[in-house]
This record gives sequence, C-alpha cells and structure tokens, in this order.
Amino acid sequence: KGPRAEINKHLLLCGRYMLQIGPPEHRSKTSVVLRAQDLGEQSDYGVTFDKTDKDKNGKLDRKELKTIANSIGLDPDMFLKGSEKSDESISKGEFVSICKRHLGDGP
Repeated sequence: KGPRAEINKHLLLCGRYMLQIGPPEHRSKTSVVLRAQDLGEQSDYGVTFDKTDKDKNGKLDRKELKTIANSIGLDPDMFLKGSEKSDESISKGEFVSICKRHLGDGP
C-alpha cells in the first residue's frame, strides 16, 4: 500500500470514492478537480439476476432476459449470443460476465 491508498481509505468519505489515475479534470489557483469512481453506485449483477429468475432454476430464459435487458438498457439477444451452452437461456455467471463487460464492474 502507499499514501494514495491511505488517503482513499480515510479522507474520501470512508473509501466510497476511488481516485482514478490521470491528469486533473480542472485546475485553478484555488482548486484541483480529480476524477473518481463512486463505489457506492455499483450494481450487483448477481442480485439483479436472482430477482429476475422467477422460477429459481439458476437460468434466465428468453422471457426473463427480455424483462431485465430492457430495464438495464441492453439487447436481450446479446446475452443469448454470449451464452456458451444454449441459445434459449443463460446462467448467472454468464449474465454477470456480460453485464460487467458492457456496463462496468460491479462489486
């Protein structure tokens, strides 16, 4: 660890924000604006999957995928094309992986 890790841990609202490496967004005589990632805003795609899996079989079928894909702004067919085993359903691991790739990392 180093000074940056300690600053993130103690000064940036209890570690909610993680500074991104790069030049400042804005610099003036009285301030410097840095870019940071808000860790409190991350989606838990596994929880999203579990809430959508109405029949609790560990897979999302085409109907379940259509519901969730529309709510998160992705095409349901994209999930099925990425599925390794079937064109009709997708597992939780595959769903989470595709969401992270297209929407950013969750927790």
